[in-house]
Amino acid sequence: MKVMVDTNILVDIALARQPFSKSSIETWTRIAELGDPPFFAPHSLATFYYLVKQAHDNTRAIQAVDDLLLTGQTADFPAEAMTASRELAFSDFEDAMVVSAAIYNNCDRLVTRNPKDFDASPLPVQTPDDFLSGLDGS
Repeated sequence: MKVMVDTNILVDIALARQPFSKSSIETWTRIAELGDPPFFAPHSLATFYYLVKQAHDNTRAIQAVDDLLLTGQTADFPAEAMTASRELAFSDFEDAMVVSAAIYNNCDRLVTRNPKDFDASPLPVQTPDDFLSGLDGS
């Protein structure tokens, strides 16, 4: 199963944001256990770096990026994916880019803490808790 994770999941993990980090970490781990690494959009990596640097420092932000690159997969995002992002019916272009990256990389679903932001997604969208419950058969 190929799963795209939204930027907020990455930041929850890196900054140990409560009460979200536990389910985000477990989601990341379970995705990897399913066989494919968790995917994230390239622009999410830049936002991730910026937020970790703001919370800590450049050294810690670079280490967090390196860790993310070791355990996750940066989604391919060519020009046609960017064009597809613009054509999606989203009010937030960044969210459209996440969905477009997921589609271009043949992801099966998107995991985010803000599913309402992805109402126009043609892919299934789940919260970390819903994703984990689905795996457990709950």
